[in-house]
Amino acid sequence: MHQSSQDRERHSLQGWLIGVLKTLILLLQCVGLVAQLWVLPALSGEYATSEPEHAYLRVPYLTVAVLIIVCFEIALVALWRLLSKVGRGSVFSDASFHWVDVIIWAAVTATVFTGGLLLHAAFFANVGPMGLLLALLVFMVIEVAFILLLVVMRGLLVTATNQRDELEAVI
Repeated sequence: MHQSSQDRERHSLQGWLIGVLKTLILLLQCVGLVAQLWVLPALSGEYATSEPEHAYLRVPYLTVAVLIIVCFEIALVALWRLLSKVGRGSVFSDASFHWVDVIIWAAVTATVFTGGLLLHAAFFANVGPMGLLLALLVFMVIEVAFILLLVVMRGLLVTATNQRDELEAVI
């Protein structure tokens, strides 16, 4: 009886945490949409006005910035799906690899866009203050670290799934 009450408490806490995480995902999705629809267009418009010699870059840079946010939003959808699997107790399945791979590829794509933006701004267009270029570089390093962490976590998921399958075969 004692063990089952601990299991119920753990399951209840896990359900609560998943609910909080899903709420935060929804909030982040909303922030991403606000950034795509209002913040980035306004900032790029201000920059184009204050730096008319670089105004021609407004649309391409805005497009790349929006695509980076889209990658982030795609990763959030995949994370939502993984959280749903955790809630159902089915995260250790082959279907989970698909969602982890979606997150990895979204991060890789965002990193390529960030790197392209950084390279173009720094070496071809000579755009932006050093702070902006440094921020892009830091963001890119964080993206690469995130990708490497995800690859390691995917490997752990593979190992855990294989061990679970072996244990089920024994039982």
